Amino acid sequence: MSKHRLSPAPLPAAKRQHTNLDHRLLSTPLLNFDISLYDELVLNIFAHLSWIDLCAIQSTNRYWSRLATDNQLWKAQFIREYGRLRLRGSRGFVARRDGREVKPLPHIAKGNGDDHIDWKWMFRISSNWRRGRCEVERLKEPEISESLMGYAPHSCALLAGPITVTTSPGQLLSPPVYLHQRGSVPYILKGKHRANTATHITSLSLDQSPPSSGGSTLRVAAFYDTGEFTVFLIDHNSPQHSRRSVSYFPFTKSDRTAPIRQAAYHHPLLVTLSHSFHLSLYNLSNDTVVHTQTLTSFTSFPPTSMVLTPGSRNYRLVLAYSTPVYPAHWNAAVTVLTISSCQPSSANLPLSSKDDEDASESAQPCTVIATRTVRSYDLPAGWIDEKALRLMREQWGRKVARVADTQTDGKWVFWLAHASIGSTSCALQLYRLHLPSSPSGSSVSTASSWGALRMTFVRMLHGHAGPVVALALADGRCVSSWRGWERRAWGVEVEAPHRAMWGSGGSDSERRALRQSSSEREVPMGTPLGTVVFDERRIVTADSYGIDVRRFDI
Repeated sequence: MSKHRLSPAPLPAAKRQHTNLDHRLLSTPLLNFDISLYDELVLNIFAHLSWIDLCAIQSTNRYWSRLATDNQLWKAQFIREYGRLRLRGSRGFVARRDGREVKPLPHIAKGNGDDHIDWKWMFRISSNWRRGRCEVERLKEPEISESLMGYAPHSCALLAGPITVTTSPGQLLSPPVYLHQRGSVPYILKGKHRANTATHITSLSLDQSPPSSGGSTLRVAAFYDTGEFTVFLIDHNSPQHSRRSVSYFPFTKSDRTAPIRQAAYHHPLLVTLSHSFHLSLYNLSNDTVVHTQTLTSFTSFPPTSMVLTPGSRNYRLVLAYSTPVYPAHWNAAVTVLTISSCQPSSANLPLSSKDDEDASESAQPCTVIATRTVRSYDLPAGWIDEKALRLMREQWGRKVARVADTQTDGKWVFWLAHASIGSTSCALQLYRLHLPSSPSGSSVSTASSWGALRMTFVRMLHGHAGPVVALALADGRCVSSWRGWERRAWGVEVEAPHRAMWGSGGSDSERRALRQSSSEREVPMGTPLGTVVFDERRIVTADSYGIDVRRFDI
């Protein structure tokens, strides 16, 4: 039986499936920014963003967050913003090609290369320095009561790796040295004394020589107002393992030994400077103390600052101080001394002539073999023209009646004028120091082989609203402290050397009390009123009101 033939009329259109997406789209993924480009292309786009934009896009999604935290991306941001491959900080244990030494960079893992440097964390620390963002901690010693604050001598402080070393400001039979480690009770060290009399520590000095391979022990020298000093061995990983190493007892207390205001230590050479400007050199080889030489100056006065750096065969000591200017003023001066090695040479003979080419080889160990001095104000000899007269008048305008502090790092010199009672401003003078160089192929040895030592004025820095009591200078960064509450950081090796950061703390009543106490008494010039030390992560200030630690690694 044949089938029924269909009608020639067209059939109705078939019904569409009730779905949200066409079947053709189901087999092809959606195109978006995350999957359309390779990571390298996205990083190339992110490289054109600022660090503020990089922080903002991290909250977009996980993919953007991972790429925006790329280590090499933040390395480029760090170099673009700060112009260097490391953090600014104090002198440390990693030697540089130019003879200066700085602390190592923060690492997220042990290894060699940039892949182990956390560049984003370095950028955060440097940004905190610039913006004044820090965490403030006050350190207290049990021997000093709150009632003595503001009247006792100020404490001394320095930074030894993760350890903060402080002293007690009071007069005690055996003044303690405190080793502060974050999150633990401070460990106490005490020196050895011959006389049973009350004394206090006048200065601290950290050994700048590299530690032994794999070692964690540092040397710290503590100087007492009796003329004695003690060298401690400090384990910065385990402070409880620290101990006393060697002590020095002078025959009598004299201007050479007490009080010591400045000291520079690069084992085995120790250089001390007393308040009466007696420069003494000691050889600390084989755990013994041998006094080798003492120099005296009658035209140099505190406040002072010293930087000691080793060379191939000799040491170089840069000493900044104040020198008088007629009729009753002061200006800055710098003396560079070359010191022979502490290792005895084959020809260990007295120094007969500084013009001899082999003078350094015949010099006694740990003795001065050459010196050079330059002042910020020098009166030219003979007749002068109008240009020289104009320069001399500019120099004459920078003389001051009193000096508060002087600091140098071997490259820059900060000179701080003492603000008078009732003054509302305080200016810092910045100088660039051009050190002499020795002839190629020889060490810095003789006076005749030296180049010219020059010190040029750069600019005046203003900012503090009152008298500054302490300065610290290292690695192109200067930190100044106004008693009690204000701190400023000055960067001198950037495009804008006047750029400053400041941080403050304390209530209005405390600030008024500090201003009143600062204006009630005048002290002799050169008398230290406080101490400021810093590294790439911390600022420690110590004065008669206590010890404050400001941390920027937050």
